[in-house]
Amino acid sequence: MTVQIELPRQRAMNLYTDLARTVRESGLLRRRYAYYWRRIALTVSAFVAVWAAIIALGNSWFQLVLAALLGVVVTQFGFLGHEAAHRQMFESAAWNEWTSRILAGVFAGLSYGWWKDKHNRHHVAPNQEDRDPDIGPGTIAFTRDIAARRTTGLAGWFMRRQGWLFFPLLTLEGINLHIASLRTLFGPDAVAHRRM
Repeated sequence: MTVQIELPRQRAMNLYTDLARTVRESGLLRRRYAYYWRRIALTVSAFVAVWAAIIALGNSWFQLVLAALLGVVVTQFGFLGHEAAHRQMFESAAWNEWTSRILAGVFAGLSYGWWKDKHNRHHVAPNQEDRDPDIGPGTIAFTRDIAARRTTGLAGWFMRRQGWLFFPLLTLEGINLHIASLRTLFGPDAVAHRRM
């Protein structure tokens, strides 16, 4: 008689495998083509409608309301581009890639090449300070080591208040994403389909 000892890691892998099979069999991972085509059509329609309203309204303070609405619509293009970049929309990798390039790149001005590079580096080493670009040194200190280096001057003042400043800074994230996209476009590192 053979006694098999199940190690904790192996047990966790078996539990994950069973869970993944259950999720697949229940249809939770099936692509929802009608949903995405409808979302794309509605978002493009909203984009065109807001621009038509801006033109029809002319020179008026009410354009500020339309500008805020346009910001919401453009954000939806970013979300749709992100979902396509994750290959959630279509079976074809090329369809997903070009959908992401068009929705996020053309309508929102976000670089697919930049996102893919950053996203892949994040998933290779999630939450590893020197390797994950999402938690590396920047405006916000995400790790104790980074925070420990910011104790004096403006950096120290900001670090002590970064919890309060996080959401106001988030309003500037769109500009940061556009700058990163432009750096990818005009920077020295070649990326496939550089113009998209």
